[in-house]
Amino acid sequence: MKALTIHQPWAWAIIEGHKRIENRSWQTPYRGPLAIVAGQSRASMRNGERFLRQLGIEPPAELSFGCMLGVAQLVDI
Repeated sequence: MKALTIHQPWAWAIIEGHKRIENRSWQTPYRGPLAIVAGQSRASMRNGERFLRQLGIEPPAELSFGCMLGVAQLVDI
């Protein structure tokens, strides 16, 4: 299975169904299951949480880092 590492809280938002689009500069012919891995960096936390709250989405108080959170389906790019 292919995997994609994403900063928190975005990895959590993808697994919970709040974030359905992920922007990348590269393309891939792959389609199918994609493991979503929460990176270890906390660089996106403050801005990410603020953005999610503006949308009415409350991230959990504790998020996991450096592990696979779940599987999403890559359907198009």
